[in-house]
Amino acid sequence: MKNPADSQADKHVLHLTEVDGSHPVIDQWLEAVNTGCAERVCQLYAPDAILLPTLSPNILSAPDQILDYFRFFLDRQSLAVKLIDCYVQTYSEVKIDSGIYEFTWMANDKAQSTRARFTFVIRGGLIVEHHSSLSPDLLVG
Repeated sequence: MKNPADSQADKHVLHLTEVDGSHPVIDQWLEAVNTGCAERVCQLYAPDAILLPTLSPNILSAPDQILDYFRFFLDRQSLAVKLIDCYVQTYSEVKIDSGIYEFTWMANDKAQSTRARFTFVIRGGLIVEHHSSLSPDLLVG
């Protein structure tokens, strides 16, 4: 049986370098993180979502774990995120957004920033998997 993911006819790739409103889930995720509200961020995740978070060695697979992580993560003073680069792959039932985002925040009265790599897997308008990792070669400042 042929794997649908192997079919180029079933796949569409788009390259984004800024939020343009055409990809609501990633746009909403960036906006939600920028509000600092963990509950708002978690509304974008499916009940069975898996999160491989940026600042935790654990795989999170329950809504309460994901909420606790975002409460921890968003507790940074003046935390903000912006999209640097994103590739969007669209298949029949799944969309995959992969790229780089940059986080900025204040720590000890000093501006801090770092970039991280991400992959969101989106099905039915909800995030079903999210992997985010710091990249040593992308550290800024």
